Amino acid sequence: MKNKIILSALLCTLIVTGCGANSSSISSSSSSESSVSSLDTSTSSSSSSINTSSEDSSSSSISSVGGNKYEDKYYQIPEGTENFTFGISYSGALIDYAVDKIIITGVEDTFSFSFVDIFSATSTAYSSNEEVMKLEKISETSYKVIALHEGNTVITIYDENGLDRYSQIVSVRDPMTKERMEDYLSEVEYWQSTAGFGDTYRLTFFFDNEVGVEGSLQNVPFESYTGKFKFLEETIDEYRYVFTDDNSKESEAKLTQFNVSKAGDYMYLFFSAGLAAILQPNTAIK
Repeated sequence: MKNKIILSALLCTLIVTGCGANSSSISSSSSSESSVSSLDTSTSSSSSSINTSSEDSSSSSISSVGGNKYEDKYYQIPEGTENFTFGISYSGALIDYAVDKIIITGVEDTFSFSFVDIFSATSTAYSSNEEVMKLEKISETSYKVIALHEGNTVITIYDENGLDRYSQIVSVRDPMTKERMEDYLSEVEYWQSTAGFGDTYRLTFFFDNEVGVEGSLQNVPFESYTGKFKFLEETIDEYRYVFTDDNSKESEAKLTQFNVSKAGDYMYLFFSAGLAAILQPNTAIK
């Protein structure tokens, strides 16, 4: 089943005007330093590949990665919910939500915002399902967010006049185990870069910790190769692996490491100089 997950905010500031939550890449771990502004944007929640109903999440190998069957109340969202922003600049976790990044249970984060057209002394943010994701107010324009339970919720921000300025469906999922992740890597047909610095990468994982690498550097294809990798460490929301043999080091690509989300929806790919690209899965084999 194909999972098209759009990812954005590569360690940089995003400015969005006339676009909805459909950004094209995923934010990095430093997204709290980035900000996004929008004057009037609107997209239907039905167009988001990971903002699924309970029926969709049970049929998707990515959205149901935890393998748990929860009651519908954890997945239900208010009828007619749409993803949109209006006259708001935001940073932190809100960037991840706007690009449909799946949030792992147990993750705590913060976000802040301001309105580009008015000063609002009393703004408010809500989570439609606080059993899934809880918000704790830090100030009038900043909140702490805690992912509590697998499911879906809607994050909404209102200004002091009660005008809806930000609305976004957010998916929270339990993490894959390390053993499940290593199977999942090879179940995906291939991982394709969605953002980079003029370079493209496609990774195909095999059994026995082998990975095939192909792509291009500055639009010039490099010689494909097969390399080995091994587990390095884990964080609360990622598993991290390093390339171990000389094959990768002999290539122009010189890949050194990749970090994959415990939800299986994105992968950071590194080479010796730093971040090379962000990849997303093509087709997961059920």
